[in-house]
Order: sequence, then C-alpha cells, then structure tokens
Amino acid sequence: LIDAPKLATDEDMLNFLMLFRQQLFSTVDRLMTAEPQYIIMGMSLETFFGGWEGNKELKAKISERTGLNVATGAEACKVALNKFKAKKISIITPYQEIGDKNVVKFFSEIGFEVVRISGLKCGSATGIAHVPEEWCEEIVRNHLNVPGIDAIIQC
Repeated sequence: LIDAPKLATDEDMLNFLMLFRQQLFSTVDRLMTAEPQYIIMGMSLETFFGGWEGNKELKAKISERTGLNVATGAEACKVALNKFKAKKISIITPYQEIGDKNVVKFFSEIGFEVVRISGLKCGSATGIAHVPEEWCEEIVRNHLNVPGIDAIIQC
C-alpha cells in the first residue's frame, strides 16, 4: 500500500515508481484471490514509463506471476490511435517533466509524432482528481488543439 504519494517533483515521481514496483507482486497476489480471468491495469504512469519496452516488461512480470493476460492503458492508446489512423498527436498529462518525457518516448517508439504535450504537474496522485475541468479545457483548446493533429490524448 502506498499512502497518498507525493508527485510534486521528478524525484517524487521516481520514488513513487520505486514504491509501486516494490508493492506490485503483493498487490497482484491479493488480486488473484478474486479469481480474475484477465487483468486490466487502470494506472497510467507505470504503463508509459520506460517507453514501449517498459510497458511490455510490466505486462510480462504481471502475466508471469498470475498466468493471466494483462492489458494496460498505454497499449489501449496505441490500439485506439491505430484504429483511427492517427499519426500526429497532442497529449495532456497530470505528470511532472520526467513523466512527460516517458510518455513522449512511449508514443514516439510506437510510431506517433507528439506535436505538443502539456503536463499539469499535479502534486499528488489524489491531486489529479482535483484539477478543475475548466483548466483542462483551457489547455486543450488553446495549447493542444493545433492544426494538423489527428488526436488529443489524456494520460
């Protein structure tokens, strides 16, 4: 269990990822008591970190531990963007700079051109839920929605 992790700096984000990875298997073991047939990761930063290979490694570790197939939000973005034949994208994230760099790395590695990215730099995981809708709307309309992009992604 990671209590209300701070995410206010790049260092905080790296510390959170370390704690997350330390807790991953005990969390997955608890999950398995529900006898799931498939695992869908509802977290985003962890699935983008390390680019496409980082996503694949995370999925493989969970799959090896559980014997189940695993889907991530990062890979769902890839499937959706390919479905709509998108190539040029803008992205909004709740992350600090290090998180945004990993998101750009991920999308670049899977063949997308990241035209713009805007990290909201939320100070905590729970802070993400308190970002005013109007703030996000302003960023999307005035910074991310530029001529030539095919899609805007929210990580």
